[in-house]
Amino acid sequence: PRSTLFPYTTLFRSRHFHWLIPFVLFLVLRLFSADPNYLLAGDQCTFLELGRTFPKHELFNHELYLIHSPLFGYAIGLFNLFLPLLASGLVATLLFACMNFFAVRNLAQFENLPRTAIFVGLIFLALNRPAVAYDYHVARVSILVCSTALAILAFLRLLREPSRKAFVTAMAANAFALFVSDQALLLLPCEAVIFWARGGRREWRLASLLAAGSAAAALIWPAVRLIEFCRRNDLPAGISGTIEFTKNFPLLALIQPNYLPFTNTHRSLFTQTSLS
Repeated sequence: PRSTLFPYTTLFRSRHFHWLIPFVLFLVLRLFSADPNYLLAGDQCTFLELGRTFPKHELFNHELYLIHSPLFGYAIGLFNLFLPLLASGLVATLLFACMNFFAVRNLAQFENLPRTAIFVGLIFLALNRPAVAYDYHVARVSILVCSTALAILAFLRLLREPSRKAFVTAMAANAFALFVSDQALLLLPCEAVIFWARGGRREWRLASLLAAGSAAAALIWPAVRLIEFCRRNDLPAGISGTIEFTKNFPLLALIQPNYLPFTNTHRSLFTQTSLS
């Protein structure tokens, strides 16, 4: 019979084929593409140390680490309760990368894209060279991209089916993204454009409440920085633990300590200041 001659026919006709094959490829590349000589440097060491000091959110100087919020370090710390530290960092990174894969798949399905288009898009996500490189290192990129995709998905669901549950979900997703990274501030204007483009101007009150709640979430970690800056004359709050004077600090330093004077000078010479 045909099913015997072609045992994989059922798989290829399955409604899960368009995402299952890309997901297998996604995992294979991230699990088996790493350099066997694994080098730890830069932010990898930072986040592993934050995981090791969980829940204090400190580096080797025993000072509260202000540049990044604690969510990714906490994720590593939780896995470190039962896994070695390096494995904890790699598992946390890969877990959020997988969550992002399914968030992107759900976004495509939510927009009613054909399965062929979803398959091609997910294959691109699986093969994307920078994404693969970040996902087999201890990097915060995966949690940032994942939280952004979840926030956009929750926002689109709120626009299509407004309800209390959808509103709370969208608020929680935005808060999560904004607490992960200052870069998620770009979410708010993006959501405003989507809101306007989809003709949701009649629901301005709902959108205003969502924006206000999201802005409140975005202020949590800057408020922690402000408290620390105000109670001390100097802090190792700059890049690589650079000691910065915190009196008369620039307001942008509340959004990102890289704008503190010494660190800003260093980064302008070697890298450039940016959100993180």
